[in-house]
Order: sequence, then C-alpha cells, then structure tokens
Amino acid sequence: GLALLLDVGWGWGLLGIGVIILGEAAIRSSMNVTIDGFWVAIGIAFLAGGAWEIFRVSWPLIPILIIACGLAALWNAVRRERAHSN
Repeated sequence: GLALLLDVGWGWGLLGIGVIILGEAAIRSSMNVTIDGFWVAIGIAFLAGGAWEIFRVSWPLIPILIIACGLAALWNAVRRERAHSN
C-alpha cells in the first residue's frame, strides 16, 4: 500500500511484498519452525513480478511462473513421499 500511496509503481510494491513473505519464511526457519514451500514460492513469484516490472523485461512472466510453481509443487510432493516411506 505504501508503494502505491507514494506512487513509486507496482514493481516496488510487488518487490516489497515478496521481501516480506520471504523474510517471514527466513525468520521461521531461523527459529526452527517449519516453513511452507508454497509461501516461499509465492514470495519468489512476487519478487520476480516486481523485478519484471522494474526492469521492464520483455519475456512473458506468467508461463515462467506457472512452470516454477509446478516444479515447486512436484518437488514438495516427492519430498513428502520420501519422508513417509522412511
């Protein structure tokens, strides 16, 4: 909200949200509290969206994010399956 109020653009707002989400995950990790991979992926997506907007990257962002989220979900499922089989 502050980025929009100060009229610095969507890119900085998205970047700030990504930093907040990933910062929360880092703090949880440092306190030995489990972190959810979904929120880490969302934080990375916000960071990527902000960077895309700030640097005006010409590549299509949405397909790349969908692929990344799919890979993260697959990795999480494989990791859980390995934990249950042990």
